[in-house]
Amino acid sequence: MLATAPIGSSLLPETLKTIVSVIGQRQDLAEVAVAPPLLLNFDSDPTLRAVSRRPVSVPPGAYDEAFLTELTRMGVAVKEAIVPVPRGTLAAVALDPRSGQASSPEVAREVVFAASL
Repeated sequence: MLATAPIGSSLLPETLKTIVSVIGQRQDLAEVAVAPPLLLNFDSDPTLRAVSRRPVSVPPGAYDEAFLTELTRMGVAVKEAIVPVPRGTLAAVALDPRSGQASSPEVAREVVFAASL
């Protein structure tokens, strides 16, 4: 079970990243919390391409060059995007259904609210 409570610029991107990664891909919540932010591209597009067809924005240096090259090879357009605040705040807790153990990550230099559970 996973509970998230993002605010501000995190509302959509960090919720999406966290739920897809933890629930859909069974990744560890603490690892997801330190992963590069998901940047949504809502720039205006004079060609009227759907958001899903626009270039994917990535923070400079967030991914290694081999990964970005592979994305390009697969037909995904990638562009670096410098944003003043790449993410806002996120509170998250995961509950292990087998053990009942609750966990909440604390991430250095990121605003991820955690509490003793």
